[in-house]
Amino acid sequence: MKRAKPSDMKFVNINSMNLIIAPGNSPKHKEWASLLKEQLSPLFEEIRVLEYSHWGTEREILDFDKELEALTALSQGLKEYCVLGKSAGTLLTMRGVVERKLTPKVCLFLGVPFTWARTKGVLDEKWVKQFSTRTTIIQQDSDYTCSSQDLKQQLNEYEVINWTLKSIPGHDHDYSDWDMIRNEMAVLLS
Repeated sequence: MKRAKPSDMKFVNINSMNLIIAPGNSPKHKEWASLLKEQLSPLFEEIRVLEYSHWGTEREILDFDKELEALTALSQGLKEYCVLGKSAGTLLTMRGVVERKLTPKVCLFLGVPFTWARTKGVLDEKWVKQFSTRTTIIQQDSDYTCSSQDLKQQLNEYEVINWTLKSIPGHDHDYSDWDMIRNEMAVLLS
């Protein structure tokens, strides 16, 4: 079956679904998340964006405990929602689901950084092994935080269930193809 091009698709509010965006670790993701919110707004009733407390400080890596509390608070009051996580936001989302603090219907993950997370000592394999929410992962084939091939191998080793991996060309960990992201989200929600 041929997929419609994003520019040809009409995006409508799907089942009054809401979205939470859990961006990457770097402060540059504040602007990225704002642009993404604008691009995805036709798909959702409401979009909430997590802003990390370490942005604007000297801290290199987000505080997973603190930010999980913030992400959990962001989900309060939403009947049905999905999570779009990028980079460190994917790890935070996995942890929240495994700890039963988050209950998204589906997730879309961009640039899951397993290799980076291991080198920084912030990957808890339990988050990965016990994560079972239906998820589409978009990963660059040469993403420097974890290539799509390495990610596929690790997901299989951890026996993660209910995921689809889409490998795309790239090496820069920049996921700003708004049409592709919007299209994958629409497909995931359909």
